[in-house]
Amino acid sequence: MAIKYFQLASQSGHVNAYYNLAQIHATGTGVPRNCHTAVELYKNVAERGRWSERLMEAYVSYRGGRVDEALFKYLFLAELGYEPAQTNFAYIIDRGGLKIAF
Repeated sequence: MAIKYFQLASQSGHVNAYYNLAQIHATGTGVPRNCHTAVELYKNVAERGRWSERLMEAYVSYRGGRVDEALFKYLFLAELGYEPAQTNFAYIIDRGGLKIAF
C-alpha cells in the first residue's frame, strides 16, 4: 500500500517519494529486491536536489574565466553522478582547460 502512494507522489515530483521507493527496492521491503531500480531512483534523488544551483555556479565560474574553480565544482557534481557535470568537466579537459594538479 505504501509503495502505491510513494509511486503516486513520485509522479508528482516529490523527491522524498523517490528516496523512499529507492529504499524499498534496495532492501526488498514488500517487493523483490532490485538494486538496478534502487540505483535509478537514488540517481533521480541526487539529480533533483539543489545540485542545479551548484551546476549554475560552476558555469558562472567558467564564463568568468575561473576555469580551475569551475573544474573543481564540476568534478564534485560529477562524482555525485550528475551527468551534465560529467559532460562539462570532460569538455573543459578536452579543450585543454586543466591547469590544476589532482
